[in-house]
Amino acid sequence: MTALLEVEGLEVVYGHAIRAIQGVSFRVEEGAIVGLVGLNGAGKTTTIRAISGFLPTEHVRITDGRLRFAGRSILGLRPYETARLGIAVVPEREKVFDTLTVRENLDLAVSAGRALRAGAEAHAKFHSVEDVFALFPPLAARAEQDAVLLSGGERQMLAIGACLLGAPRLLIVDEASLGLAPLVRRQVLDLLLRLNQKMGLTVLLVDQDVAGVLSIARHGYILENGRVVFDGPSDRLLAHGDVQEFYLGRGNAGERGYRNVKQYRRVRRWH
Repeated sequence: MTALLEVEGLEVVYGHAIRAIQGVSFRVEEGAIVGLVGLNGAGKTTTIRAISGFLPTEHVRITDGRLRFAGRSILGLRPYETARLGIAVVPEREKVFDTLTVRENLDLAVSAGRALRAGAEAHAKFHSVEDVFALFPPLAARAEQDAVLLSGGERQMLAIGACLLGAPRLLIVDEASLGLAPLVRRQVLDLLLRLNQKMGLTVLLVDQDVAGVLSIARHGYILENGRVVFDGPSDRLLAHGDVQEFYLGRGNAGERGYRNVKQYRRVRRWH
């Protein structure tokens, strides 16, 4: 399949010496769900910020690598430029405007979406607030309430709905499961799967929930300390011994997660 997003040899440096991202490479094929997973501090959010144009900043810069979207370089583009190309990001935090109602949040997204859709009309599936309410009935029931009153799952729905109004070709979701109860987390993952299957939406799912992400992703990449240490089809990753032991807490020695292991050595890189 055609690669919609290609990241090759990405390197990001904090300050003058700390390499937060060290030669990261991965691809997201059009129409697929791809997982970029790892523990807190692995470099996931920094990678997203590089892709979406929020780097460089005063203290962080991209020092090497290539970023390509739909066949063109996006290295050095600003966030509004990547958004116009069709990259939408649901951030880890500050997902919605708390002081606005649910409807007002979506009205704002409609206005922004009109500008973004100038060159992306073919990818527009959602044009109005009512389109989003049809997809998310819980939001319709709370349309006139301030967003600050929403549950974690409803906030995630609102953030995803707002992004959909911008007609994205690629939806990047950062920490979709953060702070959510297991049942709600499953509902959010199932929603993303449904958007992918019924609408062909391409999704890059970035999360610490390795098992959850790989349950819906076609392909997965595991980050550790700014490097991709494992990658492959999701079913093969879930069956891999190191992944089971260090990320899923399974193994011959009983329950033993990555956080509980003081020292370990990778037996091989996964391909």
